[in-house]
Amino acid sequence: TTPAAPCAAVHWAPSLGRPLDLVAAAHGSSVDVFSLQGDSSAPQAQLLATLAHDAVVHQVEWNMLGTCLGSATATNRLYVWKPDFVGEWQLVSVVQGVADVGGGEESDG
Repeated sequence: TTPAAPCAAVHWAPSLGRPLDLVAAAHGSSVDVFSLQGDSSAPQAQLLATLAHDAVVHQVEWNMLGTCLGSATATNRLYVWKPDFVGEWQLVSVVQGVADVGGGEESDG
């Protein structure tokens, strides 16, 4: 499928012996999770999930084991996703970030 918005971020999960690659691609307010298998010159891609967000996704990142996916949105939220035991992707946590970190004025005391 062709996403409606341009791809903003792509991240490969560490393989750690898996027979396939996992890839996350952010476009608009969604993240698509793909598996890639086969010869590197002509891999077979399969869409595993489309993960909906509240706003445009700017960054995606896998944990070091490739078992959890984090995504950051324009509303300063961090989403954490993980597949369940049958492979259905579940939202594990949403963390609201601070809009202005260290941007306040310093006082002289």
